[in-house]
Amino acid sequence: MSRCRHAARLLCVRLFGAIALFLSLLLTFPRFSAPTEAEAAAATPTPIATAVPGPSPYLLPWPRGVSSECVQGNNGSFSHTGAQAYAWDFEMPTGSVVEAARGGVVRYVRQDSNVGGTDWKEDISKANYVVIDQGDGTSGVYLHLMLNGALVHVGDHVAQGQPIAYSGATGFASGPHLHFQVEKTDPHSWFSQSLPVTFADVTANKGVPTEGGRYVSGNAPSSVLHAPTIVNIANAPTTPTLPTGGARSSGLDAAFVSDVNFPDGSSVDGGQTFTKAWSLRNDGSQPWPANSHLALQGTSAFQVLSTATIDPVPPGADANVSVTLRAPLDATGTSEQQQWRLADSQGNTFGPVFWLRVTVGPNLPTIAVPPDSGAGKQYFPQTGHAVGWPFLQFYRDHGGLDAFGYPRTEAFKQDGMTVQYFQRARFEYHPELAAGEQVQLTLLGDALTKDQQPFAKVAAFASNAQHAYFPQTGHSINYGFLQYFQSRGGITVFGYPISEELQIDTAKGPATIQYFQRARFEYHPEFAGTPYAVELGLLGDQTLTAMGWLPVPLPVANSAAPAPVAHAAAPSSTPAAAVAATPAPVSTAQPSTGGSGATTTVVAGTIATVATAGLRVHSDPGPDAPVISYLEKGNQVHILGLSGGWAQVGNGTKTLGWVDSGYLAA
Repeated sequence: MSRCRHAARLLCVRLFGAIALFLSLLLTFPRFSAPTEAEAAAATPTPIATAVPGPSPYLLPWPRGVSSECVQGNNGSFSHTGAQAYAWDFEMPTGSVVEAARGGVVRYVRQDSNVGGTDWKEDISKANYVVIDQGDGTSGVYLHLMLNGALVHVGDHVAQGQPIAYSGATGFASGPHLHFQVEKTDPHSWFSQSLPVTFADVTANKGVPTEGGRYVSGNAPSSVLHAPTIVNIANAPTTPTLPTGGARSSGLDAAFVSDVNFPDGSSVDGGQTFTKAWSLRNDGSQPWPANSHLALQGTSAFQVLSTATIDPVPPGADANVSVTLRAPLDATGTSEQQQWRLADSQGNTFGPVFWLRVTVGPNLPTIAVPPDSGAGKQYFPQTGHAVGWPFLQFYRDHGGLDAFGYPRTEAFKQDGMTVQYFQRARFEYHPELAAGEQVQLTLLGDALTKDQQPFAKVAAFASNAQHAYFPQTGHSINYGFLQYFQSRGGITVFGYPISEELQIDTAKGPATIQYFQRARFEYHPEFAGTPYAVELGLLGDQTLTAMGWLPVPLPVANSAAPAPVAHAAAPSSTPAAAVAATPAPVSTAQPSTGGSGATTTVVAGTIATVATAGLRVHSDPGPDAPVISYLEKGNQVHILGLSGGWAQVGNGTKTLGWVDSGYLAA
């Protein structure tokens, strides 16, 4: 089959390099055209393949004895260049079992997408995936998985050959397939530079699958080769009935084997979305009909989002069946008992009743709450949370919104103390400490870099206005990072530096970061001359995402792990542009209101004035939307629309984007 025919059959997502850069430009210039293949390849250089010594530790990622065609190989004709140069696309029907090509620890899982297609702009960021850290600086990426198709969780230890997911066609893909690559492990991204590897069960071409070849896996055997396809439960009949003659007389029956997850007595949080799965056995004399699924018997206080269909299951065989539910809000302490039975495609039920018994806990702390206008509080409609005692004064005194971002939760009890999460930090209240020290930031910088420590230290030197050395950790702070550190609270707020400046590659080019015990500093040269040239990293969001309290964010392209940045031996107030790692000092001007405006009111259809320097313009309403530009203080903008504390603005000739309306003066 020709390369052109392969490309026509299957479009594999090109997530990174020039594509990510194009997406950021697209948000500003909606009619910008896509980069050419030559431009894309130039934007993300293809690494040089190197020989892999010794026998390959990899086996093809599907069950033993099953064959699959490689529809795009390394340096493929359509999209496997740059960061993806050493990826493979294997043709694989939706719901096929995906096995671990090599063992390791699960670091990333996404399975909430049910969208796939060939609209590159719309579909590129919607692929499901599992990423397994293989323990030697490399990770395996399994991409385009089906909705709710992950069989593993973050933190799970998996063995080679263990089923980890079901294949699908989510993301930028015109058909079902599995994208597999081995990449450099990047602590800041689930997708990075692919690496050349071979497979022990591929005998031709020195173990490297090639485009157009068909390969039989030598991985672990599996009794199940195809698994559930998620369908909306609304498609199922609303009044299932028992088939004539009863279940047993028809030869259809089932038996409970085990709870795959959420056994009786489990607790779920209010607003939590979860998938409950049972392992059942065909205990009858006939195969279960195609498209059999679970049907709810009676009513439920839980919202039923979807159920799953399964292929015909022969007598004596086991299968997993599942439903996806959302727990109700404001139902703390209530219990839910549901009854489910298997049903065929017409809604005729068979087999015994299977139970789900769970208790509803408090609402997820990240769930928005109603506005609270009580004294001593500041409510942020952008995230639906307020900051009050004991954290509001600390928040305002140390930079507020620009330093810590929006609140993600209310203040609540965790780890035996009162805490509150923000986009960039977690605040802790310590009443046992002296006044002025009772509010502290959690050591998130330290906690989130455990697998990278210790960072390389530097030789001691005498501190000066541009460089400071900290013998407590053996690290230094330089230039603009030092100015930001000193002006925003220093050790009291951020703790000691635990790394030197590190340079990482992003879709927008090299970026500079530095880790502190309580924070991550980031240099944003695109905002040079504004208060946002140096910002804190989103460590609060990163922590909440890892806990499952926030959805997995859209991927960020990082093609290399952080690398240390070399400084000139002599101090300089104007660091070299090529090093970009040493940001020049920046202004620390703050909005006069000290945060998103509880006092300013703007009206759609009017003109407003920007009340702060460097007001960030987002592509969409919401603190998580990409920043696409900024506005100068005093700029006048047209208010085109309002949404939950955000204002859509224009300049009279075009739409600019969305801004926090609290920084606009009517």
